[in-house]
Amino acid sequence: MTWIGRACFVTAVAWSVGSINTVRAEFLGASLGNFPDAVNITAEFGTFTNRQINGDTINATGFLFQLRNTSFGDGFHSSFVNDPDGDFAVGDVLTPAAAAAIDAAQTFGIFGFGAEVPVGGGLVTSAPAGFAVNIQSSGPGAVEVNFEVDLDATLNGLLFDPDASAASRISSIFTNPETGTFSFFISTVDPDLLDNLLDEDNGFPAINVATRMTWDEGGDALTRFAGTGSAPFLGERLRPRGELVAVPAPGAFLLGAVGLSFVGWVRRRSA
Repeated sequence: MTWIGRACFVTAVAWSVGSINTVRAEFLGASLGNFPDAVNITAEFGTFTNRQINGDTINATGFLFQLRNTSFGDGFHSSFVNDPDGDFAVGDVLTPAAAAAIDAAQTFGIFGFGAEVPVGGGLVTSAPAGFAVNIQSSGPGAVEVNFEVDLDATLNGLLFDPDASAASRISSIFTNPETGTFSFFISTVDPDLLDNLLDEDNGFPAINVATRMTWDEGGDALTRFAGTGSAPFLGERLRPRGELVAVPAPGAFLLGAVGLSFVGWVRRRSA
């Protein structure tokens, strides 16, 4: 594993449907294991036929991820209070120093997304314009498929929270800032969902996912909090990450209830 980290809280529901573009699909809806209010990710797994994604025609089996930036909240650090990254918190509570630094750095643009899949995954990919794909080994039988904007080359087309879409809120260094939903597709070799979930959480099969955020500081796009002192967040990145977890259920009508009860169960276990 490199920048995709393991976290302990995510929930998902799964069921099968058919459509003119998808032979078989299973859906994963999730929050993240750290900073869960800062990013929203859902995933659809299946065999896609003539599916249009980012202008690409996809004919492959794999994961279609939908990513939204929800980091702006009330314009301050509120989106990072729930289950914060341990580097920014003491006793699972965001430190005042970290909160102040997050407030000062708003708003945040997403410039990276990735997921871990079995070796052979990622032969077919799709991402928004400006996001280049990089595939690297992350251990025996696994690879990380990462999509990332090269911030040294361009600051164009990064994903921001819709609540921060006003021109006065997003720094002028970010050109063509985007809001709404981004789609990322990663093909897999195995057509079975469970065979592509390489991790587990509380006994449930899971897939690791991660994002990366950047912000404007003094006219530069930064990805780390710089400074001196003993505050735990210094030198750290804002990287909402965790797992999408498949929760088995006896029938489609019960999936919502199972997912909600699992949320409460895991929250209690994580407290």
